Amino acid sequence: MENYFIYEAKHGETAVDIAEKFGCTKEMLEEANGSIAGKLEKGCLLRIPGQNGCKNGIFYRIKQGETLVSIAKREKISLQELLAANPCLDPLHYTAEQIILLPKNEREKQEIFSFIVTHAYPLHDILRRFDISITELRRLNPGIDIWNLRPGMEILIREAPIDPNGSYDRIREDEDIAGAAKRLGLSVMSLLRENSDLRPSEFTNGQRIRLPKS
Repeated sequence: MENYFIYEAKHGETAVDIAEKFGCTKEMLEEANGSIAGKLEKGCLLRIPGQNGCKNGIFYRIKQGETLVSIAKREKISLQELLAANPCLDPLHYTAEQIILLPKNEREKQEIFSFIVTHAYPLHDILRRFDISITELRRLNPGIDIWNLRPGMEILIREAPIDPNGSYDRIREDEDIAGAAKRLGLSVMSLLRENSDLRPSEFTNGQRIRLPKS
């Protein structure tokens, strides 16, 4: 199995315990490691299938030319946090294609919601509207070919971070940009200027919008 990372078992853990921890099944563990019976000895090394995330973070395949430092910097975590999440990872000996665990950080507090792909929203428009990167979109949608999205497909999106110094509101049901502007006592043009990444037609139910500073 190519898509895996190495996990060092704790004393007394069973295959079922480890499968539950990493969001897979005992059968998947045995497919990668052979038969696993009873409780494991401390230090036993197992291959963990990496096609899913787990409660502690998201699996990631190291790309050619990447370093642990560059990965940690991009993910906005410290190198120490990255190594702590991967206790069997040798920072001096790792290779491209190796699977590691990216620990959760403050991004997990941002709202995740589903989005139905339409003809009106090719990939570049999805990235623009939701201010999300290809890397993040792929991470949220394992098993989906992001480069081959088709109308009707449902994908997960994470909202962009909120500026702590900004003010925000959401478009209400059956409300458009004109209705929102009237309710908020603002002009349509001021909302468009403050939300230049959105088209007028994208001011729809649930859309988060930035409000002009008073």
